[in-house]
Amino acid sequence: MKRFTAHGKYKLWLENQVIVLAAAGGWNKEAAQELFESISQLLPALNGNKFAKLVDARQWELGTPDFQYLTESALQELVEQGLTREVFIVQKGSLKKDQLKLITPKDSRYQRTFVETPEQAINWLKEQGFNCVLDNSMQSHLCLAE
Repeated sequence: MKRFTAHGKYKLWLENQVIVLAAAGGWNKEAAQELFESISQLLPALNGNKFAKLVDARQWELGTPDFQYLTESALQELVEQGLTREVFIVQKGSLKKDQLKLITPKDSRYQRTFVETPEQAINWLKEQGFNCVLDNSMQSHLCLAE
């Protein structure tokens, strides 16, 4: 069976109890597999505590159907491992929001929201009990444009 090359770029890091992800490009299943493998490497640093995820999807260009299926399953697994809150930064009126709504867990332990700016994302996380401080240098990491 032929394995496809991953399509989609990301930057990923941990800020306190928040996994920060900046995604760009169109994504396939292989890119999602790489991402969730990278996320699993961050989980031990959380020491089993509940955590949140901040996703900057402003440069993301949607995903293939197999991306969608894998991501839905992987996100539910993250809920099992302590993911309780997720905030997506997307443009107003974006179709991205529709696909993200399809792939995010339908689980009482999990809540998600959509915002338009990093500042709104940080404020929402703070309201939810997660301290995520992104200074200017960290906010510039959210941009994946080359």
